Amino acid sequence: MTFTDLTNDYHMLQFKLTGIEQIMQQIVFLDRCKNSEELNVAIQALLHVLGDYTQAERVFIFDFNEDRSFLSNTFEWCAKGVTPFIDLLQSVSPLDIPYWIATFSRGKSIIIKDIEEVRQLMPAEYHMLQIQNIHSEISFPLIYRDTFCGFIGLDNPTMERTEPIVHILEVVGRTLCAARENIRKDRLLEGNKNSMQA
Repeated sequence: MTFTDLTNDYHMLQFKLTGIEQIMQQIVFLDRCKNSEELNVAIQALLHVLGDYTQAERVFIFDFNEDRSFLSNTFEWCAKGVTPFIDLLQSVSPLDIPYWIATFSRGKSIIIKDIEEVRQLMPAEYHMLQIQNIHSEISFPLIYRDTFCGFIGLDNPTMERTEPIVHILEVVGRTLCAARENIRKDRLLEGNKNSMQA
């Protein structure tokens, strides 16, 4: 191994550690949010950091609506020059992504290194990914108290960083769901207090 190889390895390790540190810092920020506005800013910053770390083209969140009849793309970060899809994906039926819904419902993640490899396994999802020019994908469920409430996805990430990021994404998902639920409860309590004082 040459000095140049060692230097390159050192810089790559430093980049990975810095990226993971930034992700963990955003998780802390999520946990400390006091209201919806702060949470929305923290979520957008988190998606940006995840996108930078994995060199993804797009990082997004889908959430179920109240009666769970469809999912909406609620947050999206795009790398420079990448076309956003958030406005086009506001009412995705669970029937449009049946394999993903079944997988997420079991608490499992989706890791696709090459969409051609899953053409037969998940034809509906394959078609949707192909239309959006997605070649690789990492998606994981948002679960709160054993309830699957949505998912986070990364389009066309650098796949050599798959292993560490999948474990981190589970922590991200749980923290995000807990932060949203805490703020929802705080809003309900505040609303009840205001109605009692009126």
